[in-house]
Amino acid sequence: MKRQAIIDNLKTRLKTITVANGYTWEPNLFEWLVTPLGKHDLPALILKDTDDDITHDYPSGSSDHSLKIEIEIYAADERMTAESLRSKVMDVLRVIGKPEEESEYLGDYRSVTGTEMQIEQNESIVGAARIDLSVKYYTEAWGM
Repeated sequence: MKRQAIIDNLKTRLKTITVANGYTWEPNLFEWLVTPLGKHDLPALILKDTDDDITHDYPSGSSDHSLKIEIEIYAADERMTAESLRSKVMDVLRVIGKPEEESEYLGDYRSVTGTEMQIEQNESIVGAARIDLSVKYYTEAWGM
């Protein structure tokens, strides 16, 4: 299943955001988190494959997919600023945008379709951002 391979490989890439790899933060990674985040979960990334638009090409027997993926970023800290949240977004974009390794499949074409950020004051300052991706890939008819 290509869709699962894309998600698995994105998770593997996102797990490389560590201090040991030169980043300033180490987010916990969740796929489709359905429970509320606690303070102990932050900083966090939540990966969701939300929608897959499919076009069937019946003569060739193939299906063209346009998979929509959301990556949500959550961080809390007394020094949270728009600049530090932008830096976290940029780290995620850099990791996703790196060229594919030979054994890695991330779709036939991927692009960022938007980003969104907000910062709120609660007990501490909480920053949240969302990165929207589109991943094009092809399967045999009725494939995923």
